[in-house]
Amino acid sequence: MVLSGGALLTGAGAAQEDEPDEENDGETDDESADVDTITCGETVLGALTEDDATGFRSDAHFHDEYEFEAEEGGLVAISMTALPPEGDVEDVDPDDPPGDPYLYLLGPDGAVLGEDDDSGFGVNAHLVVTSLPESGTYTILATSWGEDDRFEYELAVECDVEFDQLPIECGQTVVGELTPDDPTGYISEWHAYDTYGFEGNAGTYVEISMDAVEVAVDDDDPNEENGNEGNGGDEADDEDGNGTGEDGNGTGEDGNGNGDDGNEEDENGEDWDDEYDIPAADPLLILFGPDGEPIAWDDDSGDGLNARITTALLEDGTYTVMATSYGPEAYFAYDLRLDCWDPVEPVPIGCGETIAGELTEEDETGIRNDFGDHYHDTYSFEGIAGEYVTVTMIAELEAGNGGGYPLGDPYLYLFDPDGRMVAFDDDSAGGLDAMIQHFLPSDGEYVIVATSYWDEERFPYEVTLRCEDVEPPSTDPVRIGCGDVITEALDPTDATGFLSPQHFHDEYVFEGEQGQRVTISMSSSVGDTVLFVLDPDGDLAVFDAYSGGNLDALITDFDLGADGTYTVIATSFWPGETFDYNLTLQCW
Repeated sequence: MVLSGGALLTGAGAAQEDEPDEENDGETDDESADVDTITCGETVLGALTEDDATGFRSDAHFHDEYEFEAEEGGLVAISMTALPPEGDVEDVDPDDPPGDPYLYLLGPDGAVLGEDDDSGFGVNAHLVVTSLPESGTYTILATSWGEDDRFEYELAVECDVEFDQLPIECGQTVVGELTPDDPTGYISEWHAYDTYGFEGNAGTYVEISMDAVEVAVDDDDPNEENGNEGNGGDEADDEDGNGTGEDGNGTGEDGNGNGDDGNEEDENGEDWDDEYDIPAADPLLILFGPDGEPIAWDDDSGDGLNARITTALLEDGTYTVMATSYGPEAYFAYDLRLDCWDPVEPVPIGCGETIAGELTEEDETGIRNDFGDHYHDTYSFEGIAGEYVTVTMIAELEAGNGGGYPLGDPYLYLFDPDGRMVAFDDDSAGGLDAMIQHFLPSDGEYVIVATSYWDEERFPYEVTLRCEDVEPPSTDPVRIGCGDVITEALDPTDATGFLSPQHFHDEYVFEGEQGQRVTISMSSSVGDTVLFVLDPDGDLAVFDAYSGGNLDALITDFDLGADGTYTVIATSFWPGETFDYNLTLQCW
């Protein structure tokens, strides 16, 4: 139900002509509904009620529909915030939300382009989709995560968010600060961000690091006394720079403040930490290409909670770096550094080959910068989609004194044909030696970087590449049908071994027919999702990591090439990730 800017919505909705529900198994529904119109930059009030349409997410989920016009290549950011009865956003208690919003964005053809559950503040939904595929009429479905959920909400749409870039150059470190006055609206309306621009050339490698300095507070902030001695203050000396207490979060006896119980007290002896939620300084980085498409992001690859992106640039042009926070309403100072280097021509290595190398002071540096400069060598090989590769880097052992002790601590990176780092490892080969095991999702030239864990290490080593054409590990797949929405989780009890031994995955199967079109989405508010589809012969048919917006995987409008049983592998981009997710299958 629309409370402002539209009329009551009933029926299945215009998009339901293409969207299957579980009961009709992909057949179209003749029932139709009025659809409200919303424009870019507009905010409207609505409510999910028992009079609303159902049948998209399930027959037990009410939904409202909104249409807006957008141009090909544009960006759209949509937020849906649950409101208390006759209240507003400021009245929402994060610990007792009035509802759990869920968003879908449908393209002009009715296919799902993105979906989101909790990327906004608390359990609210916020969806960002870049590079819209065509000009035309797009549809927003505003619904709920749970069944029979009814609540009032605020819906806002922003299009083509403009970034006011500050300049940054290769080799430069700039000092910035996230504050309540910064722009918001890309990740959510509660995530402040700064943006920086630099000129990049195709083939250049870049490393971008964002290190939190301290939690910034306003002069009027009652948490002000925590600024220098509490969480993330100037006296922080633990690994992630968040404090000096025994648990690394402060200066009190329990590490969370400087009072007897670790909490800062006001003049009346009240604990500020009991009354106010102080956000942690947890940087998040996003890198956008010259076309405005996000090409890389990172949360914690730096030291502690700090962020670091290492990638290769694929084209000439102006790149944009977004410096923001992992959590909402987090304000802190930070150092942002950009390093650039031209790649050295890698040494070719073939499957089954072992090459003796040595890290020396004449080698290039710049790919790994923890603790200081790290020398590195690079190797390349032609990968084939569906291959499973194992790369090892073994340090030479010390001679004399009984031997047996390695002369260095190897560290490995693997870059895909797009120049994106897809795997790294320190000690998985045993002892101090490194090993990467990875499933190759696409054909092309992959690059191995052999370096060291510690800075300025120099030692001889051997790097070995092994390639296998293996069947995916056997699991008990879950059968899904057209229109199904599955809520599941990646966790340590799941199978591993498809993408790598460190990646958890779930497996699903569905029956497909030649010429049928399917859209499969995997969305999570806290994880980086990846989808693989295997054809009836077990060969890789298609994969995706970022097309759904908010780092979600989306395979859209995929034509099935044969009758038979198709397999869907739901996994994560980074090894060891665990998170809840939603998986949706639609068929035409």
